[in-house]
Amino acid sequence: IESPELSDTVVNTQQSGSTVQENTPVANDAPAPGDGVIALDKNASNQSDQLISRFLADESNDELVKKRHAAAAAKVEADKKVVRISARQKKINKLLASARTAIKEEKILLPEEASAIALYNQVLEISPSNKRALRGLDLCGNLIFEKAKDLYFKDRPDLALQQINFALSKLPGHSKLESLKNTINASFNPNSSYAKAEKLYLGVDEVQDSSRAAFYYRKAAEGGHPQ
Repeated sequence: IESPELSDTVVNTQQSGSTVQENTPVANDAPAPGDGVIALDKNASNQSDQLISRFLADESNDELVKKRHAAAAAKVEADKKVVRISARQKKINKLLASARTAIKEEKILLPEEASAIALYNQVLEISPSNKRALRGLDLCGNLIFEKAKDLYFKDRPDLALQQINFALSKLPGHSKLESLKNTINASFNPNSSYAKAEKLYLGVDEVQDSSRAAFYYRKAAEGGHPQ
């Protein structure tokens, strides 16, 4: 015969155990998706490295593209400059060749548009410090000087002076031409050293005297008269 007290104790214990079991929550391994819950990856650090690597790669690629575009633009400008310089140099070379031909043909002053002086001046309009053009103009002045001096010694000072003045309008400041011009102008002065030397040498207006004539010729030479 069971004791009523014992029987009640067992029942309460079972009921109590059942209650404990019913009230104890069941643990889950991972939270359920949804409701703002993010599933975490154990390899999160690797993903971060990959994201950073991708970002840096994109940045580098952008910089590379920019550099390539800049280089391409610079090359286009350089090519244009080369074309411009090439065309400019071709024009200069053509003018220099024409001027050289004009000198060979003794077209120093005339015809005006195709003379050596005109052609060399065209070169200087393009390239103001062109050595070949400057040297060519100096030569032109020297050639005109020799011709004018020859006219002067042939007793044609008026023609010599006319040629010199025309040349100086194209070659202002040419030292030899300026000197010869001053000499010819002085020779028109009857009291100049050269004029006295000529009169003494030729015996014009006074007795011929070669010794005195030589003296005045030397004086004229010291004053810049061409010999």
